[in-house]
Amino acid sequence: MSPASVLLAVAACLGALAVSLGALGGHAMQARLSAEQLVTWETATRYLMWHVLAAVAIALAAREPLLSAAWLMLIGGVLFSFSLYGWLLLQFRPLVFVTPVGGLVMIAGWLWLVWQTLSN
Repeated sequence: MSPASVLLAVAACLGALAVSLGALGGHAMQARLSAEQLVTWETATRYLMWHVLAAVAIALAAREPLLSAAWLMLIGGVLFSFSLYGWLLLQFRPLVFVTPVGGLVMIAGWLWLVWQTLSN
């Protein structure tokens, strides 16, 4: 299996998970979370999905130097989104300190994409 295929498979799994978590937030979490918390849930889902879609596009381009940018986007998306999901579900406040790390990793993925695109 090629590195691009592995990336595409992981991105597809995370895409399915993002849709599932979005549905969960839109239905089952309405009774459990406040309106403000539901907005945070939706933000986590939206950020994850956008970065999944970016990773899919990069995987389909299958240019080896770009794949690391997609991995950074996926890892950052998971750190960002799942720290928020965890905080909302577990009420464990220290998880929110992981959220900006995830954001920085997503930004690094985008900047690495710029660098790799312009340097090749």
